[in-house]
Amino acid sequence: MDNDRFDNEVAASADRIASKLRNGIQDTYLSAKAAESKLTDRADELAARAANKADDAVNEANGRIKEGIRSARNAVQTGGEAIRQSSEAILAFTREKPVQALLIAAVSGAFLWTLARATTTRH
Repeated sequence: MDNDRFDNEVAASADRIASKLRNGIQDTYLSAKAAESKLTDRADELAARAANKADDAVNEANGRIKEGIRSARNAVQTGGEAIRQSSEAILAFTREKPVQALLIAAVSGAFLWTLARATTTRH
């Protein structure tokens, strides 16, 4: 009978050890799942923050590009207006003082011709 009792105690001890091992394995599994969940949540949070930062950078770049386009458009309009006003002033001067306008044009032409000739005939 002592052998049966010993065998029963050994079997009971083995069952307790197996049960503790199963519980330990299950606890480890649950802890790993919880850690995985926390890591996944943190990764999702970081990805969302990175996406927001990228969106902010794109929006800022778009704003600067639009601002540059507006500035260029304004500069072209201002330059075009200045050219139009200059052209009108030249036409008005030519109508009011045609002889002086002709003399200015002739002197300017002679100067440019002399300048071109002097720069191309150097040896």
